[in-house]
Amino acid sequence: MGLLRGSRAATPLHARPQLRVDWNACHAAGLCHELLPEVVSLDPWGYPVVEDGPLPAEQVRDARAAARACPRFALRVVEAPAG
Repeated sequence: MGLLRGSRAATPLHARPQLRVDWNACHAAGLCHELLPEVVSLDPWGYPVVEDGPLPAEQVRDARAAARACPRFALRVVEAPAG
């Protein structure tokens, strides 16, 4: 049998990127807020507060960079269906 084509997980049409926090991994370093203050605020203990919903289109690239820079890899950008 040959290689399967299109074996990647399908992304729903009109998916919108969202920023998510892995609370078990997060150690409240605050770097996400420093890199992305327009999207990430910090609670009184230094943990990130991210609005539920899609990222503004102009922030997606910066959000991906912040996720890569997180020292605990506690941030990720996921594609969520619109609507």
